[in-house]
Amino acid sequence: MPANDKLLRWIDLIAALLRRRFPVSFSELARDVPAYAHEGAPSETLQRMFERDKDELRSAGIAIETVNGADGEPSQYRLKPEAFYLPYLVLAGADGPSRASSAGEGYRALRTLALPPEEAAMLRRAAERVVALGAPPLTADATRALRKLRYDLPDELPMPANGAADTNGAQFSTLMEAIERAKHVTFTYHSIGRDATESRVVEPYGLVYLTGHWYLVAHEPRVDGIRLFRTTRMRDVRVNSKAPATPDFVVPASFDLKAHARSRQAWELGTGDMEAIDVHFSGRGGDVTAALRLGEALDAGAAHSTQRRFLVRRRDTFLRWLLTFAGDARPVAPPAVVDAWQALVHDTLAAHRESATQGVA
Repeated sequence: MPANDKLLRWIDLIAALLRRRFPVSFSELARDVPAYAHEGAPSETLQRMFERDKDELRSAGIAIETVNGADGEPSQYRLKPEAFYLPYLVLAGADGPSRASSAGEGYRALRTLALPPEEAAMLRRAAERVVALGAPPLTADATRALRKLRYDLPDELPMPANGAADTNGAQFSTLMEAIERAKHVTFTYHSIGRDATESRVVEPYGLVYLTGHWYLVAHEPRVDGIRLFRTTRMRDVRVNSKAPATPDFVVPASFDLKAHARSRQAWELGTGDMEAIDVHFSGRGGDVTAALRLGEALDAGAAHSTQRRFLVRRRDTFLRWLLTFAGDARPVAPPAVVDAWQALVHDTLAAHRESATQGVA
């Protein structure tokens, strides 16, 4: 059977199910699906065709349900709109709903998902950026997301009034050019953690999208380490113009951009710069074994490596996590972190002693 005939039959079947609010038998469905048309009782051939169509649609993710009829037998079918359509998108705010509600008739009779304007705008910009990257699997999903946003919110997604969107767009293109050509990038960067603004020169390796923001993953020669820089805190981004046809650096074969785009631990979240902290583990408990998998081995050649390097954005959160190992984990570098660790241990022990003393009293 030609593929177009099957596709048309599937569309007719889906439309027939969506038009009905209650379960319906195959005989009733056949009235709205020309390919199932029959006189009198449906033939076994048509019934088998329907069963194949139903199973194939289910395997494609269309949740056609089989329910019991009046005789108690599974002989009726239904497709709930909420299991087929995505929620209808609306903007929340002074003039919009603050929670899910009905938006009208037909497609707009679906429950709605109210998005704050800034979140809706962020979703659109993120999808546009992903499409610009040109990665086939991501591009297809991002294109569908844009189609959904443009259908539901065609003229209602505001762009920032300060022109930041245009600046970031140009900046994004500049960074992509530097990555593709392997050229040094110079920019002014504001570090939230130190509350300081300074000039940086880096070797850009790639861009990743984390926790709602784009980050440049780059090697910074002055610290000889991989750093993540939030692009919205980068200013005056410039690509080295000398020897434009010659790369300034070579990305190490061991570098894995996906590792920097993975889900983050609690100490990796936030907007500050990352620092490398080396930790020594002891003991053989399951918690130590799991922790060893989270860091980068420093002595990979050893049979049983006990030291790991962690990239940490929230130092306090990371050190409190180390406390849970009850002595089986301690930082060994850099010195400032070791000092902070010793102070935290001292304060924690003092607090417990004070609590115990008050309990005895």
